[in-house]
Amino acid sequence: MSELNPGSDRRPSGLRRLGHEDEFMIDALAGRASAIGFGNSAIAEAILSASEDYLGDANQFDLKGVTEYSELTDKLSTALQVEKHLAVETLVLCDSADAATETAIAYARTWKPDSFRTVALIGSDHGRTAACRTASGRPELHEDFGPMMAGFAHVPTGDIDALRATVDDQTACVLISPIDLHDAARQLDVGYLNAVREVCDQHQVALIIDESKLCVGSSGAAFHFAAIADIQVDGLILSAGLFGGLPGGIFLGSKQLVAHHEPAAIQLPLQNAVATAIVSEMNELNFPSAVVEPAQQLAVMLAERVGGFEFIRDLHATGMTIGIETDISADEIVAAAVKEGLRIETSGETAIRMQLPLVCSDEDRDSLVERFGLALEHVEHESVDTAVTP
Repeated sequence: MSELNPGSDRRPSGLRRLGHEDEFMIDALAGRASAIGFGNSAIAEAILSASEDYLGDANQFDLKGVTEYSELTDKLSTALQVEKHLAVETLVLCDSADAATETAIAYARTWKPDSFRTVALIGSDHGRTAACRTASGRPELHEDFGPMMAGFAHVPTGDIDALRATVDDQTACVLISPIDLHDAARQLDVGYLNAVREVCDQHQVALIIDESKLCVGSSGAAFHFAAIADIQVDGLILSAGLFGGLPGGIFLGSKQLVAHHEPAAIQLPLQNAVATAIVSEMNELNFPSAVVEPAQQLAVMLAERVGGFEFIRDLHATGMTIGIETDISADEIVAAAVKEGLRIETSGETAIRMQLPLVCSDEDRDSLVERFGLALEHVEHESVDTAVTP
């Protein structure tokens, strides 16, 4: 019997869930599924309640424009105080994160005459559809897919002069994510984000932030970009943490950005119910502000646990989104973590990442830290054994 599950209940709870070997594990990426962790009864009740009603028709687009989700919009605005960072005119609920990103690009291409270009960052990852792959600045997402879509450009991360040189009269939007999950979960610099906002204002270009892969509220601020810089944005893409593991995405747009386009939207009552339930729970638990202290404690505990390993280089923490840089293969660390019943992911060739929910019990936190430490010890021992083998 697994030590993580001393009873007979096999349901997920907190960070704990069954893995591929039918053994309970600590999932350090649980925040991507649910901002309030696994097994919260509010999610189950929302799914059950929605399933007893009409679940919509995925093949019938709402030709009258965007379906209004007033309760979700209101609760999201209350929990995250959205108006401080984005004057929301429209909330578009989508069936995936990629669909929300495509919705953002569609709005950007229609919001002002003769402007259609999207400028994104080299190394960025915005999804897997044709438009999302093209928007992404990663060569491996372009290979073998033939010509990419027209109207996209990419500039180096942090190089504001390159952005200024690239933005022109045909540029409709700048699309960026504030955390690079492919580079040790490193955040953009506050000065750079402020400068990007200034460039967008100077050229009347929309600034769209893609946080679809970042657990909503887990930074301790309303959004990850808001934890870095106090700026206003024109569009925002959300997904991670809002749908309990179901596919789904949300695009929030300002009045000026959404005024000239009505996307073909489908009704998504199940996603609406789950997202509304999760955001309601966040509000009840005083999140995201209540996550600040636990996130700091976790970062300190991890830093202390990994501090004695020579191959550890740095730790980057933005709330519950954590990246750890090393001198060794990230694949080795991930494989060792699996053996210890811990799920993490690579964040570049020599870094790993964790994306935890806002709700994390002391027991789950302690188990995560210990299992990660044991995984690093295993890697260290393997390295020593390899070095002394003739």
